[in-house]
Amino acid sequence: MAATSAVTTIPGHVDAFFTGLYGEKPQAETVDDWGKKTTTFSLEGKPVKVLHGPFKDIHVEVGALDPVDVAKVAAQVDALYKAVESVTDFNVMWVNFQNPAGVKTVGAIVPEAFQLGAEGKSDCIHDQHNNQTKYWRWLNADASCRVPSNGGLVEYGATAALIDSTAKKVLLVDASRGNWLSFPGGRKDKADPNCPAVAIRETKEETKVEIPETATPTLVAKMQFPENQLNPAINETWAFDVPGASTQEVEAEAGEIKKVVWLSVDEILRGQTEFDGKKIGAEITAAVRAWNDGTGFAELKKDGNWKIVHGPATTDAEAKA
Repeated sequence: MAATSAVTTIPGHVDAFFTGLYGEKPQAETVDDWGKKTTTFSLEGKPVKVLHGPFKDIHVEVGALDPVDVAKVAAQVDALYKAVESVTDFNVMWVNFQNPAGVKTVGAIVPEAFQLGAEGKSDCIHDQHNNQTKYWRWLNADASCRVPSNGGLVEYGATAALIDSTAKKVLLVDASRGNWLSFPGGRKDKADPNCPAVAIRETKEETKVEIPETATPTLVAKMQFPENQLNPAINETWAFDVPGASTQEVEAEAGEIKKVVWLSVDEILRGQTEFDGKKIGAEITAAVRAWNDGTGFAELKKDGNWKIVHGPATTDAEAKA
């Protein structure tokens, strides 16, 4: 079978899935989350949905089923898998069951190709955040699998805490992500040799400010997303002390960054939480303090599916603070 385009064929495959299962085409709703679009296909009152995500991924979401419908769902899931398997640049298919999911139901519906333990090809994970059991199959033979057995997409991101120690200022950006300022940064590309390189590259792209390759990077923070399947699993913050950096010309990256600002390190250390109507988050304050004090990684905050950590605390008391 000739390879086909994901953009043109996915809606057609999903229409066929729902028509075969329920006798009618689904309704589609697209949500844009910071430029990443996810389309949900569903029929009101029906327990099966299909999601087409921004990472070249397709998900069949299975809710509570009537036992008489299991065989029909299994047949359509298998047909959908065989259809998307040939789609160009399509990465991964998931079959996700809301817990508790019966063993017989799961065994009947999950295609044989989703066999467990085939490293880099397929596996099963437990998503605590969404209370689901998820089975996935990697489809794109031209790309390395980015779904490990532990369940998170192994993508690293990095941000730069660029500090001008002469002027006692730190570089922040307004990246149009809600009401918050952030460090410049982004995802690790294949060409990036390591996370400090990501921080240097993204800083130049987002602000035009250059961090010299001779600058010594210091890891001052990590943000971990242990239960989130669709975001970078780990984001590292690297501090760079570059005297005189704040005298460089700045230019916000068009379409990505609204504003570039240099803020006072001392004011942030004294607890500044807002600038020009934008909030300064705990991850910024803690990273700047870690650079200033030379302190290390202690867990700072947990919130369901994410946490901020900062490097090895010198005492148990500091680790618990």
